[in-house]
Amino acid sequence: MDAALGLSGLFGAMATPFGADEDRTIDVKQTEALITRMDTAGVQGIVTLGSSGEFMSMTNAERMRFTEIVESATAETSLQTVVHVGAMTTAEAVQLSRHAEAHGAAAVMAVTPYYEVLTIRETEEYVKAIADSIGIPVMLYHIPGCTGRKWTFDELQRLGQIDGVQYVKDSSGDFPLLVELIEASEQGGITPFCGYDTLMLGALANGVTGAVWGATNVIPELCVGLFDAVIRDNDLTAAKELWRVIHPIGNFFLQNGYLASLKAGADIAGIAHSDPRLPMLPLTPEEKQQLAAHVEPALARTAGLGALR
Repeated sequence: MDAALGLSGLFGAMATPFGADEDRTIDVKQTEALITRMDTAGVQGIVTLGSSGEFMSMTNAERMRFTEIVESATAETSLQTVVHVGAMTTAEAVQLSRHAEAHGAAAVMAVTPYYEVLTIRETEEYVKAIADSIGIPVMLYHIPGCTGRKWTFDELQRLGQIDGVQYVKDSSGDFPLLVELIEASEQGGITPFCGYDTLMLGALANGVTGAVWGATNVIPELCVGLFDAVIRDNDLTAAKELWRVIHPIGNFFLQNGYLASLKAGADIAGIAHSDPRLPMLPLTPEEKQQLAAHVEPALARTAGLGALR
């Protein structure tokens, strides 16, 4: 995809694979393998160092190192990379943004600081500082369950008027808000990406043009298949058949600890083996067995996905 044409399509919310050593350092080989799997499956891009990427348990130096690893691993692919740069201070977010742009990012994504809840005016200044520091687009990260601040439709449109701000990953779980954003984007409003696993089919059916989806770490082919069924083929019957095996996985993620479930799912799928960093704990053996009961039928369905295309 040409960055000049903008971002659209399915972006994998990429996990950060860590090694089994005491310091849980970044595992380069597993990172490369995960990128290869997503690229082969047909996603349009990846979002790195977001919630699925465990940025909150990494130092800024590690975040920049991971961006450099991803730059190298995607060099021979058509994947666009969106790097999450949100931080607790504006200075850090600007530093990470400039680094991301220098290392090939098509855009940056930014969550707001999440301890002292920002006012809308403070949010505007934070976002503007990021946007002014780079020449690539900014994607807002709307995840009120983590930031403690839910933006209204009007506030999102207001933030979208900042030069350089083009997109919002909406992980609020507020479906009516997402539909309102989709409709407004058709008239020039900020472009929403669906970032809530269990709303994907509904979002696609209502015309969303982009998504950032953690399940791509586990069942990337099925996630691509769902997109293709709705957007390319306009085949809701095929989409609903896929959704019956996809939805239970996303629902499990949301109810049983997203990071631990995501990484357990990637292990079950044979894509990457990596537990989350402390203080997050991996799933118990019993929980992992429960997740496998959802993932294994989905993996079996992957083998017959070609029939739906």
